[in-house]
Amino acid sequence: MPRREDTRGHPRPTLGYLVFTIFLVVSAFGAGYAALSLHHRSNINAAAPFHPAMRAVIFVLGGYSGTQLLNPALPNLSALATQGVAYPNAWAGEFPTSPATLAASLGTGQFPSHDGMLGNEWADVRTHQVVNPVGLQQVLTGSIDQILEPTGTSSLASIVKAHRPNSKVVAVGGANCAAASAAASWDADYVVCAGRSGKYWKPVYVAGHSLPAGVLGREDRVRVPRGRGLALSLEGWSLGSQDDWVAREAAKVMRRVAPDVTYVLLPEPDLLSQYAPPDQRSGVMSHLLTGIDRDIGMVIGATRAMKSFSSTVFAVASTRGFEPIASKLTRRKFTDAIIGTGTQSTYLWADGAAMLGLTDASQAEAAAQVIQSERIRAIDGIYYKVRQTKTWSYKAQYINPDMPVNVADAQSYLLNTEAAAGSAEVVAVYGPHTGTRGDVLSGHTRTGTGMGLQWDNQHGFLLLSGHGANAGIRSSYAARMVDLTPTLAALLNLQTTSIDGSVLADAMFRPTPGSSARQAKQAPRWTILTRALADWENRPGF
Repeated sequence: MPRREDTRGHPRPTLGYLVFTIFLVVSAFGAGYAALSLHHRSNINAAAPFHPAMRAVIFVLGGYSGTQLLNPALPNLSALATQGVAYPNAWAGEFPTSPATLAASLGTGQFPSHDGMLGNEWADVRTHQVVNPVGLQQVLTGSIDQILEPTGTSSLASIVKAHRPNSKVVAVGGANCAAASAAASWDADYVVCAGRSGKYWKPVYVAGHSLPAGVLGREDRVRVPRGRGLALSLEGWSLGSQDDWVAREAAKVMRRVAPDVTYVLLPEPDLLSQYAPPDQRSGVMSHLLTGIDRDIGMVIGATRAMKSFSSTVFAVASTRGFEPIASKLTRRKFTDAIIGTGTQSTYLWADGAAMLGLTDASQAEAAAQVIQSERIRAIDGIYYKVRQTKTWSYKAQYINPDMPVNVADAQSYLLNTEAAAGSAEVVAVYGPHTGTRGDVLSGHTRTGTGMGLQWDNQHGFLLLSGHGANAGIRSSYAARMVDLTPTLAALLNLQTTSIDGSVLADAMFRPTPGSSARQAKQAPRWTILTRALADWENRPGF
């Protein structure tokens, strides 16, 4: 159709033309507004000519989830959140959720099935002897290194050192040294923990990872306090003082050796959240969180003293939450059930789930069938390990018929993150708010679970802040702990090898090529699985 002419011989604007013009004007305005918004939420480092972050500091703890760490009354955490991206929907995204296992995944970006850290104990596939590598003396003699290094997996430490041969990596932890050793990996230069010597706590080192002489001395000892308090009886420290010691030592080591990567592992909330009496839990966790905020400020102060604050990326990871226990199962329910199969258990690790090792792995399905026949209450699923060509996976023997399909899918995904030759032959998944009877430590009965597949155990928190990070954002993305290492490597502009984790593109002011598309592709799946777990945990009337 010919265009209509106006009286001056120019084409008369049609309705479509006017709509298109308005669209262009609105688009231009929108683009300008978006640019202005990005400018206001960017930080000073991102606004300057871009160059990669030079250092990373990672705070690792447990026991908190969701927005618990986003409290305006916590000035140091609030400052990091203002200059960073928070993930209140973050989750462990794997099983088992033991501190050392999660720390290894956080440090390597790989699942237990790949990095070899299969829990607190498992059976060696060659000798069939039970491996228990997380005790302090075992860790100090190199037990974690001996597990992680032979797998050939990369870690943030190995990635940094491959690109910066003279770099230094340090981890500082408390009396539970396994998590510090696992996070930093075998490539760490220094791993410092707290060991008890008579009346004192003093710095101790993992074999092969000792600090140079003179960095720490007698002034770094603290006297073991006396008393009957919760923390005193469970840890041998007054409430909050172990975390304070870790932060002080980390800040001192940083100022002396100027590490490129520093892991600061604050152990108290993770343990105390599981044993605090219900009427004391809120007060205990609040007290500890106030101290942790102060400890984070102390370590940040060390980066300022080193004049590296503006070139450092900071991460805060609460690797798991805790689930209050309403009912308990006995271990004997599981061990007695498999006697009739002609095999026996080599180990049983039970908390918010039960993991059984068997002397005869070929009897895994039979053992799962017998456990099912016992009709044990409060069990959501029973799974046994099978081999498919060159890989291992867990197959369901029983699934709670009332459980939604998406919850079963989430459990299957989580279990298969640990499926390996040495992992448990049978896993029984407890229902929500169910723990194991008989867990008593220093006279305190466990009131919450730490290791499980339910949402309260899986739900954690992640925050990335500082150089190269977006600022002032709360992301709805369900970030996993394995996503931290590839994201930090990207912020440090370092190439990574094949890993289970993914770069968190929305954490970065300048995302790496393809990372935004990959995160967008993964987001729906993680949202479905995490919402299913949360809805199952918190369903009305339960």
